[in-house]
Amino acid sequence: MTLQFGSSGIRGKYADSITPETAFELGRILPKALGPRLALGRDPRHSGSVLRAAFLSSALEAGTEVTDYGMIPTPALAYQTRGIEADGGVMITASHNPAEYNGFKIFNSKGESLEDSTILVTDTPAKNKPKQEYMQGRVRGGEPEAYTKRLSSIPFKKKWRVVLDTGNGGTGILAPEIYRGTVGNVTAINSYPDGNFPGRGSEPTRES
Repeated sequence: MTLQFGSSGIRGKYADSITPETAFELGRILPKALGPRLALGRDPRHSGSVLRAAFLSSALEAGTEVTDYGMIPTPALAYQTRGIEADGGVMITASHNPAEYNGFKIFNSKGESLEDSTILVTDTPAKNKPKQEYMQGRVRGGEPEAYTKRLSSIPFKKKWRVVLDTGNGGTGILAPEIYRGTVGNVTAINSYPDGNFPGRGSEPTRES
């Protein structure tokens, strides 16, 4: 299996081009490519929990220390990856693609996306694979406190009345609170995370 990453990662329909096997391979290879300390997050897509479990199963076998942020906005995971001095970050998301899609966005230790056309994973044919050595990794829960604190500290010269539409994505778990603490009066719509994106769809089109 060869996976080519760009700045947006890799995306595809779940159970077609993005599968638990994809997640398992990433969990096996990424600790070798990036380092043994990784940050992990996902958006609310229903397939995300399955991909997370597959990733963790192989990452922990490889001895990886994973800080799992659960459902978290993608920029928050990038910020936290750098903040906790992890070797890399893995965000399970397909961004604005429809609900049946999913994917992986990978960050380096600085919280930066991989360069375009990065070929990161090339699987070894089964007959040539070395004997697997199992190690015991660990997973711990993470909270994006540094991210929320940083955004909440940004000064505004005046208060605003803001309508915030997070489109039932992961941003809804943090953004309303942050905006209320910085800009003032906020009305949040579609702010509860839902992997079906029932409010307006995942794509912020003119029609939605």
